[in-house]
Amino acid sequence: MLTQAYNTAKGLLTDHQPLLHGLAERLIEKEVVDGDEVMEMLKAFQEGRPLNPNPQPAVVSSPPTPPASPREKRVVEDTPVIGPLNPKPSLA
Repeated sequence: MLTQAYNTAKGLLTDHQPLLHGLAERLIEKEVVDGDEVMEMLKAFQEGRPLNPNPQPAVVSSPPTPPASPREKRVVEDTPVIGPLNPKPSLA
């Protein structure tokens, strides 16, 4: 009985390997895939269509912040560094 279940599971995974790889790629791209999208991928797989006909464009991060102006830089450099805080014992 255990051997039969193992063979059934192995057969399902082998038969659906392209679908599983397509889903893994989609998860790498988007991190979250909703149920409708999974069902669409399954339907495409069953019909022999490509699993990812419209890949999502890569997310472009915001441009880096410009360097600080000389005045901002001076303020940062002139800011005193505070050492570790040593609380005074309470009088209570």
